[in-house]
Amino acid sequence: MPGLRLLTLAPSVSERDGVLRARTSLLVRLLTLGTVVREVTVDRRSRYVIIDERLLWLRRRRRIIPFRMIKRIAYDYESTATSLHGTIQGAVTGDEIERFDVALVICEREDVPASHAHLHEERVVLFSFHGEGQASHFTLSVDFQGQQEQLSRRYVERLRALTGVGFGNEIEPLADSGGRTWACAGCGRPGPPRPGSCYYCGGELRAAE
Repeated sequence: MPGLRLLTLAPSVSERDGVLRARTSLLVRLLTLGTVVREVTVDRRSRYVIIDERLLWLRRRRRIIPFRMIKRIAYDYESTATSLHGTIQGAVTGDEIERFDVALVICEREDVPASHAHLHEERVVLFSFHGEGQASHFTLSVDFQGQQEQLSRRYVERLRALTGVGFGNEIEPLADSGGRTWACAGCGRPGPPRPGSCYYCGGELRAAE
């Protein structure tokens, strides 16, 4: 069934006139009484990524990253089981909380050869998208899930379009409760261990035979 926004903890994202803005979710701002706020602005015209952070109302910090320093976009996936179910084959994972992390890998040094650039790279985390995942086994009960995958992928796609930078990493192959790894039927790249779409080409994810 389609994911529910209600079961997703993700930044609010908007775009207008070539400017992409993402801000800490309203729920987090309410729960922290506004003490933790992050806003990331990607401006295609000025070719800058601007990260504004506010901690404990008074402490503010701003970082400006030129597009030329961005080497690649890092897009990572992680899941944590919140329940287990017993089957004939043994215990299998039930509900899961999924997390998709979006970050920029930058290199401020422009005077080093490409062979040594990785020694000066820095990973700058932008946002994480959390939500209820899809059960990896058949169940008769209604399986509610969030929109963390769709929202994070949409954000990454807009980052790629505005900055002109692609992925530099692939998601590590992860096994489902049955020990199977999942990959795209089109490009062959690995994906989360459950049905869905490939982050890289949009193809269908399938379990290895």
